[in-house]
Amino acid sequence: MLPSVPAAKIFLDYRLAITRQNWTPVSGGFSGAEVWRGDGPSGPELALKAWPEDVTPARLATVHAHIELAAHLPFVPRVVRTATGASVVWDGRRCWDLTRWVPGSATDAPTVAELGAAGAAVARLHRAWPLAGSGPCPGVANRLRALADFRARLGTPVPARPP
Repeated sequence: MLPSVPAAKIFLDYRLAITRQNWTPVSGGFSGAEVWRGDGPSGPELALKAWPEDVTPARLATVHAHIELAAHLPFVPRVVRTATGASVVWDGRRCWDLTRWVPGSATDAPTVAELGAAGAAVARLHRAWPLAGSGPCPGVANRLRALADFRARLGTPVPARPP
C-alpha cells in the first residue's frame, strides 16, 4: 500500500513501473527515508523512497549521479527514471525516488568474514567514484555533526579531528 497523498503524482511520473507492484512498507536505513518494497510476480523488484523534507531535489540528483557511477557493482541499486527521464519526483513537500530492490539485511553481530566483505564493498565503491574534493561525504559529515551535538548535550568533550 502506497501513501495516499502524493500517490497520483508518483503514479503519473513513473507510469506503469510502479502500478504493477504489490507495495509493502519496510523500515528505512540511515537516510531517514520512508521506504516501500515493490513485489512483482518473481519477488522484490523495486524500492520507492520518500526522502526527509530537508533533502532537496538537487542533493538527491547528486546522490543518483554517484549511484549511477557505481551501478556496475552488484550491491548498488539501479535508479529508475521517470517517463521524462528524471531521477527525482518532487511532490511539493519532499523528494521521491525509485530504485531496483537490492536484497540484504543488517546484523547486530557481524562475523569477521562479513566485516571483511563490507570493507571490500566500501573499497569497491571508492574505486568507482572519482575524487570530488576532500573531506567526508555529506552523509558522514551529517553524522559527525549529530554526534558532536549529542556529546555537547551530554557535556562530553568532542575529540579533536585528526590532522
